Amino acid sequence: MRFLLTILVLFSATSAWAKAPDHVVEELQAVVEASLPAGAEVELTDVAVRGKLPAVYNLELRCDPLRVTNMRALIRSDRGTQLGWVTAKAVVRIPAVVVANAIPRGSNVASGTTVQLMEAREVPRNAVRPEDLADGVASRDLTPGKVISTSDVVLPKLIERGAPVELRVRRGTVVVSVRGIAMSSGRRGDLVRIKTSTAEGRTIEGVVVGPSVCEVP
Repeated sequence: MRFLLTILVLFSATSAWAKAPDHVVEELQAVVEASLPAGAEVELTDVAVRGKLPAVYNLELRCDPLRVTNMRALIRSDRGTQLGWVTAKAVVRIPAVVVANAIPRGSNVASGTTVQLMEAREVPRNAVRPEDLADGVASRDLTPGKVISTSDVVLPKLIERGAPVELRVRRGTVVVSVRGIAMSSGRRGDLVRIKTSTAEGRTIEGVVVGPSVCEVP
């Protein structure tokens, strides 16, 4: 009985949640910020850790910081072994393009908008990034206070059919890229088919995220 009690006590001690030390908070902050658009801000609170925490470790984000307020990250050793978890509550704010002055249909939208930091959950998934509005033209009348989305503007094509493209696969902070040829044209947010330049020559669908760049959804 005494042996069993010792085992249970040890298990409880190693599996309980505890307040995360400062270096873990700083590392989680860096990992979350690395997965967000430029200019984003992150506020973390109630950062807790469970499991082993060696001198050398990596954090692997296991959530979408743009859509959730409860962050989760795996603790991995330098050899990739899973050791535990880090959790936190977060407020994420990202730059959003908002209509400042009424913009008539067919007008250039850049001059009538402003960039504001907004909570990520309030920004539509298809929101237009500030850097993509230089040549955008309003597809409808836009009223002040509206967050600009891809359906509100006519944007230039970022990928042309037959042109070389970069296809990215993103898992948390890990990004793998391959080259390919676009089988259709597309603007930001469009789903296009890409024939990869690998030996197998697979055809994969990707979302246009930038000039000559797609990501696997």
